[in-house]
Amino acid sequence: MYKRAISIDEKIQGPEQTALTMDLSNLGAMYFRQAKYDDAMPLYVRALEIRDKTLGPMHPLTGASAQNLAGLYKAQSKYDLAEPLYQRSLSIFQQSFGPASPEAGSVLDDLSSMYSAQGKYAEAAKVYVQLIAAEEKTFGPQSPVLANSLDAYAAALRKLGRDSEAVPLEERAKSIRAAQKKPPATNHKAPGKSAPPPAQS
Repeated sequence: MYKRAISIDEKIQGPEQTALTMDLSNLGAMYFRQAKYDDAMPLYVRALEIRDKTLGPMHPLTGASAQNLAGLYKAQSKYDLAEPLYQRSLSIFQQSFGPASPEAGSVLDDLSSMYSAQGKYAEAAKVYVQLIAAEEKTFGPQSPVLANSLDAYAAALRKLGRDSEAVPLEERAKSIRAAQKKPPATNHKAPGKSAPPPAQS
């Protein structure tokens, strides 16, 4: 399906049009999920090159293509190639959407896990601080997603011998998970009375 769409786009709009990059990225993502990295690579590279040229180096879609290509390198443990692409996409997203935006948080999550996988725990710890701030803003202070990042940050700190700093993070993560297991509070209303209708905007 995506191959056909790419062929049609190239014939109608030309080989270097922004609209083509969506199909290139989708086909690349399909190959990525199938672990066909050699097939995904030229598609991700081409999408990034086209967006760089047609949209500019600081456009959010260019940032998305940089993140896609970084993820492909990361999956192959080519961390030296992945890192500058992640840093580039992070810079684009932070400038476009803000340092605590969901888009920036997505890259921070990728970066922190990559550093941890490499045993670069000092670098990972710095990124986790930014990631936690982004997730608190995006998901709220009681999110299970946040709990996972708190635990990951704590694990990095323990690898660095900073156990005393890790403990409150682990306790907070544990508290968040415990709160998720509690049944929701019952909304008691007087018998025979219904809630007022919502205000119309």
